[in-house]
Amino acid sequence: MIARMLRTVLGVGWFALGVARAYAMDVDAAILTRLEHQTVESCRPISAAECGQAEALFLRSLLAGADIEKLQPEWSQLGMQLTRIPPDGDPAGDEANHVWLLTEHDDHHRGRGAYAFRNDWRFAVCLAAPHSFYDRNTREIAASLFANNRIPTAAWNTAHRRHCDLAHREASYLNSWTSAFVQACGQDSIVLQVHGFDATRRHSLAGHGSDIIASDATRSPSPWTLQAVQSLKAGMPQYRISLFPRDVDELGATTNMQAKAARQVGPHHFLHLEMNGSVRRDLLEQKPPVMDFVKLIAAAGRQIDSIGEDVPIASPFTTAKDR
Repeated sequence: MIARMLRTVLGVGWFALGVARAYAMDVDAAILTRLEHQTVESCRPISAAECGQAEALFLRSLLAGADIEKLQPEWSQLGMQLTRIPPDGDPAGDEANHVWLLTEHDDHHRGRGAYAFRNDWRFAVCLAAPHSFYDRNTREIAASLFANNRIPTAAWNTAHRRHCDLAHREASYLNSWTSAFVQACGQDSIVLQVHGFDATRRHSLAGHGSDIIASDATRSPSPWTLQAVQSLKAGMPQYRISLFPRDVDELGATTNMQAKAARQVGPHHFLHLEMNGSVRRDLLEQKPPVMDFVKLIAAAGRQIDSIGEDVPIASPFTTAKDR
């Protein structure tokens, strides 16, 4: 009898895991399909007033949870639209597990980027790929990491950095999104950016020999940054992970505008990861344990017994009734 019950429980568990993985694949594919239609050749300037409007709406979108769709009329006034991803939602029928993608209206393309939101999440991480056309495969990697890790939001550029470098633009929706996220999550917020580099083009032996270059966009890494890099090294020993500027003195992101935007809001954690081609290929192919790297970063500074364990973190995105 006990053996039969155990088989039943395990069977249900494996079925649920299979449904979750299938849903993640659907989310990943739907995001990439939608992003294919958002590519623009140029980027129009954005006023400070519009950036302020966007920041307020990003904050409300993060706090809205399952009610995010109600903000569609206000986003439409800025030429943006919310799309449910995938269109039929979670196959398990979980209303709290919806994903929405915010993109520009087809007749209103200005290169302002695309932004995904998840109602049900575990890790206070916002993930951005601001150079996805230039840094090969980072668009796909960010979509896969968002779909497979329970993080609340992700962002992508929609114009090539030659025309519109969102990581270094003074006024952008990406800055507004970053500021809103730090406001929502406070000191627990982790702003994570994924980039790509060609090791053969680096100026130093240290850069040439690195698989991943990590930086918090300063020349004095914080204690949390040291912990995050140590967590990555312990969890992914097959890669040579260098910390800027201690191990390598290039690709430090010291002029990154999202780091600046986050600093202006208040306490937070910022991590800029430059990855060489082999790391990006492994991420793209979802090779273990690479797909755990969001959890490895989220574990930094926390008492987490097992990286594989889905540890709940108090969410400022839930209502008082839900807490």
